Amino acid sequence: MKNLFLSLMIIVLLSGCAVTKQDIDDINARLETQEQKIAHLEELINQFSATPEATQEQDMQIVNQLQALNNRLSVLETNSGSRNIQPNRDYVKPTITVVDASSDKGSTDIVALYQEARNHYQTKDYPVAIRTFQSIIEQAPNHDLAGNAQYWIGESYYALADFSAARMAFQHVQENYPNSNKFVDSQLKIAMTWIQQNKKDQARSILQAIKRDFPQYQNMKLVDQNLRLTQ
Repeated sequence: MKNLFLSLMIIVLLSGCAVTKQDIDDINARLETQEQKIAHLEELINQFSATPEATQEQDMQIVNQLQALNNRLSVLETNSGSRNIQPNRDYVKPTITVVDASSDKGSTDIVALYQEARNHYQTKDYPVAIRTFQSIIEQAPNHDLAGNAQYWIGESYYALADFSAARMAFQHVQENYPNSNKFVDSQLKIAMTWIQQNKKDQARSILQAIKRDFPQYQNMKLVDQNLRLTQ
């Protein structure tokens, strides 16, 4: 009966999906092992049933093990008949837990984490500040503080004189958080990174756009100061 089942399973596999002989041998071996374990446990149950000294706890342990093996065998049999056998993937995409900004606890946690990151920035522990701000974005990308966190990542890189990384971080504010209160600030900082890299034309274009589009910008004096540096 067992050989008939395995033969039928092999025919189904060969006709329904692209598997190798090694795949079939592996499945057969795993089924054989599970069936041997089940047979052994059944024998133990019979022995314990005939032994007066057998306790109820021992019986239950064996029954549970037998049930677990039966379940595993069922899974193996189901998978062996699947037409969509896929190879294992070495890379698994990390799961990001998004905190609901409307949740009081989630919001409180993010605010505390944001303050922690700002403290790291204030004490000039920029690498730790960057990691902490980044964790806010990963945990709660839709939180009200996410745009600010992205901005301060840029400021941290700027303080480390990594102007290319800083510009990229500020650009993420422009692209991902257009409603952030750091939107114009990030635009100004992008221009400042260009100035630091002696790209005055790119900086001037951005600074002039700020003067044109945001004439009431509160840091306009800083915009004008940087414009003079592009002359």
